[in-house]
Parts: sequence; structure tokens; C-alpha cells
Amino acid sequence: MIVVCGEALIDMVLGADGTRRPAPGGGPFNTARALARLGVPTAFLGPFSNDQFGRLLSDRLAADGASLALASFGPEPTTVAVANIGSDGLAEYEFVIEGTSAPHLTREMIPAELPPEVNALHLGTLGLVLQPMASSLTELVRRENGSRLVMLDPKIRPLLATDPE
Repeated sequence: MIVVCGEALIDMVLGADGTRRPAPGGGPFNTARALARLGVPTAFLGPFSNDQFGRLLSDRLAADGASLALASFGPEPTTVAVANIGSDGLAEYEFVIEGTSAPHLTREMIPAELPPEVNALHLGTLGLVLQPMASSLTELVRRENGSRLVMLDPKIRPLLATDPE
């Protein structure tokens, strides 16, 4: 089993014509969906909001076959990445992070032990820079590194990586 750790968020796509379209997203969320769709036993470790978007995200993962047994749910609103699509078709992102669900993965939400069938961890993207999620996942990787394969997706948005350390 692969445990995918990190964020699930909504990409709010703003079209050049002014339309707004919510789309489920987040690197770890997309990775967990893809693995589960391919038939790979997959669990998602990350926080979801109890709001409408959080339910949409968790329902999509479950429908694709990913386990939510390691996920957590809370009152924080779903994190939103606003994607402004220019006339050239390229997106520029703005993130609504403060007080939202994605970074709200705390050390207490990390299981003391992972199930024995877990043979790999996958983490990355916003989970590498947003606190307290980043330090919580760092602690998990330090603990599990010797006994499980750790895969890292280093796609970090410079806009959010404000601490050079």
C-alpha cells in the first residue's frame, strides 16, 4: 500500500471570460486518485474540511478507491488555489491558505504506527512548505524512512516558500 500525504484543495479556475469553475486538485490528492484508479492500494493522509468542497474532495477519493482511514476532517474551510487563466491559456495561481484545511495536518493527526501493509509514502507539493503540515510530515518521514520507500514530489510554489530554510 502507498500512503499519499499532503493537501487536497479546490482549484478555482477563473476563465478569461470571467467564469469561475471549481475543480478538485492538489498534487497529493491527484496522485492518490491516479494510484487508486490504477488499482494500487492507496490511502490518503491529510486533512479535509467538513464543508461542501471538503466532502466533494473526500468523496472523489473514495469513489476512485483510495482509503480515507488515515485522513482527518475538521471545521477549517477548504483551501483554494485561484487559477487565473490568461488569454495565452496559461494559469497564474493565488492561494487562499490562512486558516484553511490543507496546512492543518498536525503531529497529533499522524498515526503513531502505520499499518504493516504500507510499503511506501508519497508526499510533496504544498505539504513541504505549509505549517504545521510540513513539520508534521518531516517527522513522519524521519520515523519511517528506514522501513518504507519515501517518494517526494518537490513541486514547490515559490510564492509560498517564504522561509529560505
